[in-house]
Amino acid sequence: MGDVFEDFLIAGEEIDELNSEGFFGLEAKELLMKRDEMATSQYLYKTIKIWLESNSDKYQTKYLIKIFFRLYTNSLKVNPQKVIDILDAFWRGTSDQPHIEGLSAYTEFTRLFTEAKESLNDPTLGISAATKRRATSNISNAYSKGVEFIGKTLVNLIAIATVANNEEFNMYKESKLSLFDKVQKFNKLTNNQYRDITDIINRHVRNAEAHLSLTFSTTRSKFVLKRRDNGKIVNDYITIEEMLLKLFPSVGAYVQAFVYSASLLVIAFNDKELFKKTLNEIYM
Repeated sequence: MGDVFEDFLIAGEEIDELNSEGFFGLEAKELLMKRDEMATSQYLYKTIKIWLESNSDKYQTKYLIKIFFRLYTNSLKVNPQKVIDILDAFWRGTSDQPHIEGLSAYTEFTRLFTEAKESLNDPTLGISAATKRRATSNISNAYSKGVEFIGKTLVNLIAIATVANNEEFNMYKESKLSLFDKVQKFNKLTNNQYRDITDIINRHVRNAEAHLSLTFSTTRSKFVLKRRDNGKIVNDYITIEEMLLKLFPSVGAYVQAFVYSASLLVIAFNDKELFKKTLNEIYM
């Protein structure tokens, strides 16, 4: 009989395989090679350190980390073990429902997001229609996977918020809600205290969950989102500027913040001094 968490283990092998090939950069590859020699907290600290030393814009990610961590902290005061179990369930699934694991969704998103960013640096991007189509297709795919990932995390965030209210929750039931309904439920549960988490999920992102297709029109120079509206198919248009400067980076920031806030929680439980050091380096 195979391991009950087989999906999680396979997803871990797949992201390690990409990492070992240098897909996420030389530093990440070198860190992976040393992982077995390091304590978990040290490894997580080093992954955050690599991000801090990168050239990416970190402002939105740092801000969202604070919001996520405040949510966790408030629930930890009520039932710390439940909060840990809920976050663990996001990545591994549960023994009863191992297929709800989120590591495979994260692996796919990070792969697509990395490829999309790299495609934007193609020197022929401005002169080749094929290159432009390839780049915009990569962005569309990564954006859609990011929306899917956000929807998955909201199930667990709703559960964590429910813990803070000392109430029972059913993650399977929450997983069947639409993205819009998940956002509404989360904000209602928390009295809009963490509204900044969901405010980056604007109407385009909410509509994307039910979209029929998200493509790029070279004639219009806009992304076209086909969706259902009152029994009809309608188009939403997203400019290149809005996609590249706001929507695409925001989805990436959300995913990063969710991952790093959970990493900080692990560090806090295992090594308080390292936790303080990590926080200082993030927000110094």
